[in-house]
Amino acid sequence: MTFVIIKREPIKQYLRVRNKNQRWFADQIGVSQYYLSLLLNGKRQPSPRLRETIVFHFGRRGRNDDERMELWNKFFEVREKSGCGQ
Repeated sequence: MTFVIIKREPIKQYLRVRNKNQRWFADQIGVSQYYLSLLLNGKRQPSPRLRETIVFHFGRRGRNDDERMELWNKFFEVREKSGCGQ
């Protein structure tokens, strides 16, 4: 089974550099601060639509597909999980 997680540190760094907080970012991407915390701590997976929203947020300045893919790789990680209860 494959699942996607948000990479916590790049998001935290983005917020720090811009002097923004998780509440602000949660508002920007349309989720609650609580849900964003779950996402950043790997407790929940972002839906495909939320992943698109996040990439759009970072790439809204007319970036091309290659640049959007770089953003996706910067902020998300794909992991494999065995179905054997491990």
